[in-house]
Amino acid sequence: MTLAEIEKNYVDYPTIARECGASPYQVGNWARYHKYFETEHVFGKPLVHRDQYEKFKREHPELIKAPVTA
Repeated sequence: MTLAEIEKNYVDYPTIARECGASPYQVGNWARYHKYFETEHVFGKPLVHRDQYEKFKREHPELIKAPVTA
């Protein structure tokens, strides 16, 4: 798997956290305890497949707050 494929097909926890107005810790809880999406470790980094992330956003809009900007 190349870096370009990873960037195209996966989203990391900090990006999900930023887009959903949550913390990376909360994103880990969504994956680990609530099973909203599966985490894959690629090069030691926890990543979520983009399709699962989009499905999560559609099915759980109540969890998504304003994006964090800074």
